[in-house]
Amino acid sequence: MLKETKLTRIIDDLPVAVKLIKKLSASEIAISQNEQKNAELYIAEVMQQRIILISYAGSHFKWLYGRLVTSATLANLPVVLLLPQLESRIKRQFLLNNQSFITYNGETFLPCLGIRLFATPSAPRLQPDFTYGAQRLALVILLAQLAFENELTGTTNWLSAFSRREGLLLIESSQKFVNILGPAVGMNNRSAFKRAMDVLVANEMVQVAGTTRNRQYYCQLASQQFWSNLSVKMITPFTSRRTYYLQIFPEQLVPENVLTSGFTALSQLTLIGDNPYVTSATDLSAMANVTKQRLVPGQKYCLQVAAYPVAIFASLYRQINHQYPEHLLDPFHLYISLQNEMDERVQDELAELIDQIWEE
Repeated sequence: MLKETKLTRIIDDLPVAVKLIKKLSASEIAISQNEQKNAELYIAEVMQQRIILISYAGSHFKWLYGRLVTSATLANLPVVLLLPQLESRIKRQFLLNNQSFITYNGETFLPCLGIRLFATPSAPRLQPDFTYGAQRLALVILLAQLAFENELTGTTNWLSAFSRREGLLLIESSQKFVNILGPAVGMNNRSAFKRAMDVLVANEMVQVAGTTRNRQYYCQLASQQFWSNLSVKMITPFTSRRTYYLQIFPEQLVPENVLTSGFTALSQLTLIGDNPYVTSATDLSAMANVTKQRLVPGQKYCLQVAAYPVAIFASLYRQINHQYPEHLLDPFHLYISLQNEMDERVQDELAELIDQIWEE
């Protein structure tokens, strides 16, 4: 009998009875080594029908669909995907192609068994929604971990918002954090900080100790493990894309708020070829300056507009990695903005880009 895990507890709450028989190696799935950490593979049983159950906690649904779902069976058994949730567009693809799936909130589509159940509003949630505020706070914590691990405490003033003790990274004063980093990351008061931190605590990424007056937040000083947990929860901050023809680089207009992003940035960091137009990232305030320019024939630019300022994260990351190019989106936001690209080369280059952060 398989021991109880987080997955078995999720399965217990599903609307159909799923019995795990045997765990298989994730390497048997046709996905990259980097993505295997997000997948668990089992021989399982649903209503006395043997299946291959793939529990997938990543975000590369397009890629997963292209690489895996094109094969209807694995080891001559029907494949059923167990997923936290499915956006409507990907769900339609699964339904049209008779790909079996079960989501954590109870939606079930098993054409091999003639079953389809709709999700119910009362179905249990695995965890609270990961908010933009939580994402910004988590990224600052990740950057602080990297800075401490690289012994940069004497050269970066913002690190005084944190402390290190016995292998832990601590935030001992929420007010001190807000005073030092709040304006830069959009947390101008302790209430905003607490809302974001509550999400990280609920997701078991950060722990809390002490009473309200003396409350401290802490996590292991292990940046690579922290990123592994964060990467599957991050949401792209880019809410829209707009194309312009300009005779001047967007970076020359407001260089502190406009960053090279997308394939253009990836091509500067890896061996992948560039896309035919320059992609830049900006926020709404910088976007206003760009769009004031007279539109004339020139270089084609795709501007990605972010829901929150992203330039601060590139600035903090360059304090840790002095070789990182200026005016370039930080590697973590670059990763999340391209993670749903189906091109295998893009995924491989992104994985290598992230792995290089922790190379000796």
